[in-house]
Amino acid sequence: MQNHEEIFHNSASHIGGILEINKIPKSDFGFTETQHDSYGFLITLTYSFHVVEDTDTVAGGQRISGNHYTSSGYEKTKANYYKYASQCNNEKSEFIKNARSNLVSLFIENKDKNVWVAPTFSYSYNCSRCSGRGQVTCFSCGGSGKKICYGCGGSGSVSEIKSVSDIHGNYEYVKINRSCDSCGGSGRQTCQACHGSGKETCSSCSGHGYFTEYCHIKTIAKPAITYDAERGLYATEVVNYFLPRTNAYLCKVMQPEYTGEAGLNNGDYCFNMKAPITVVEYTVTVRGKEFVEVAVNRVPGILYPPIFDHLLGKVEEQLVDSRRQSRGHILKLYQDIMDHHAINEALEAYREAGDAAKGQKIEAVKSRVHSATGGYISDGFSSTISEDIVNLMSRLAPHSTSWPWWLAGFLCLVLEMVLATHLGYKNISHSDSMTGFDSISAPILGVDLLFVMVMALPVAFLNWLVTRYRQRGVSAMHRPKVYHRKHIMRVIGVLSVAWYLFLVMLYLTHSFAHSEYVGISHYGDTAYTKIVDFTNSNAIIWVEKHVRDWITHLRSYAQKKGLLIWGMVIVGIPMFFMPTIVAWFRRKKNIRWIFVGNLFLPMLSWFLWFVILYLVFL
Repeated sequence: MQNHEEIFHNSASHIGGILEINKIPKSDFGFTETQHDSYGFLITLTYSFHVVEDTDTVAGGQRISGNHYTSSGYEKTKANYYKYASQCNNEKSEFIKNARSNLVSLFIENKDKNVWVAPTFSYSYNCSRCSGRGQVTCFSCGGSGKKICYGCGGSGSVSEIKSVSDIHGNYEYVKINRSCDSCGGSGRQTCQACHGSGKETCSSCSGHGYFTEYCHIKTIAKPAITYDAERGLYATEVVNYFLPRTNAYLCKVMQPEYTGEAGLNNGDYCFNMKAPITVVEYTVTVRGKEFVEVAVNRVPGILYPPIFDHLLGKVEEQLVDSRRQSRGHILKLYQDIMDHHAINEALEAYREAGDAAKGQKIEAVKSRVHSATGGYISDGFSSTISEDIVNLMSRLAPHSTSWPWWLAGFLCLVLEMVLATHLGYKNISHSDSMTGFDSISAPILGVDLLFVMVMALPVAFLNWLVTRYRQRGVSAMHRPKVYHRKHIMRVIGVLSVAWYLFLVMLYLTHSFAHSEYVGISHYGDTAYTKIVDFTNSNAIIWVEKHVRDWITHLRSYAQKKGLLIWGMVIVGIPMFFMPTIVAWFRRKKNIRWIFVGNLFLPMLSWFLWFVILYLVFL
């Protein structure tokens, strides 16, 4: 064991090294030993014995040879093993004997230990859902193996409408009934769920028809550790210091030795250990102010007096005063305090935090300050100075700029609206040129994604320039990278939604302008009915074969109800807002999520919208 002079010297050298790293001259601090004491640190390791029963059930499963029972045999075996596990005196005695010779190792490991383990045993029982058969009646077809044909609804025939033109070019629709191709006219199809058998695999037992339950019973020794100390200098503080530390650390700074053992009335068994310690109290004088520290054996200090609260007090006062000062004043303050080791570490932590939230930046700076000061700073003071440093650097060296983004985004939005009006409304306003949906969709939907992304690039570049300008005068070691990813996503999201809302308004305006009455309750011979007429007369073969009947009804519905445009809006609304919801509320930084949330989903939604409109209004 070290003597008190050696302990004092090592502890003083430790604190002196921290002060020197923070550029405190040796002439500004000193150390004086005041008193010391030697006594025993007491450790009690108590083992309590418990019976642990664990069962697991699997569908099917294999029988354990020699230990597989019927239901009654299984319960009887379980009761016998449990009774033995509650006693197992021989096994407990053997465990105590082994623990006595490996006490320090068990103390460091501090884990549950097996005292006795029973052989695993099992039993099987039938599945209640299928009664042991492994199959149940098919839910889809009710056990018949056949289902109503979806193609004809069970009638066996389908009808289709064919158009026939006369010599004058007029179209006449003829309804023809024919046998259903899907079921061959029977009206029923083979059930795909059971492939016509009427049975399907039981989902409860996965087709095995039975379950096997395995039981594991064992006796374990669970450790519990308590600390105490003989009467001596700072005994309570010493115990409180070691309570949250690991057992390995305790054995590193002291050498506990076996002193005795005893069995308790409740069946537990305890081992006693004792480690000799020397406690040294000394005074640290830093720039005229005294602090008390206590060293224990190889531990240089256990009190951690707030030395740096005193050393950084003036810096904190300057940071508070700078909250309402101009940038020139706070830049000068930054240049004055950046050479301090703890402050420099805090500034580097701010840079490394990048675009994290303010609270996360403060915690990162606080952690670095604690490390740079060796822990000789109070928690309250470190929180305050860390927050002030983050506020200072947020003004001097922000990681992004907010207002230029929204200003630039607004300018891009205005430009986009002007361009959309020029390209889109110019075509829409001339009804003579309306030969199909292509005339208004081509200049708008076809270039939307690329256009918005290209328009957002100057916004990103503007953010980079403005942020770099705002970071002028700050060392490269303390400047965070300029992050503009979030702003790009928000601008793209806002512009995309604004674009589509504008497009919908454009369609509505067009419908008002070409209706026979005010409102859209009647379309008459407007562009929408012309579009449907165009579909009926000029659609490609695939469309004519599969959707013509639906188009005919839709044309009639549009002419009578006048709600075709509202159907377009209702279908499109979920797609309008999907990209923006993902872009605004995304919080993850995983590159795959960025790709899915800000490239794949918008492209998918816009593609679906494009396909729906073209299939319906080709």
